[in-house]
Amino acid sequence: MSSQKKIRYIYDDKGNKTDVIIPINKYENLLEDLADLQAIEDRRHKKSIPCEEVKKRFTNK
Repeated sequence: MSSQKKIRYIYDDKGNKTDVIIPINKYENLLEDLADLQAIEDRRHKKSIPCEEVKKRFTNK
């Protein structure tokens, strides 16, 4: 792992971790994951359509 790929921490004067520096690709992946989780939560209570019904809708056109 190159030094640019490593996760780095920032510490306060008491030695406590206060911040983290991560590679941009990891950050972007985290944002995508959060967006996916939000979409799942937003749709959690919506009525689902059975797979066979969806297939019928596409094949009957």
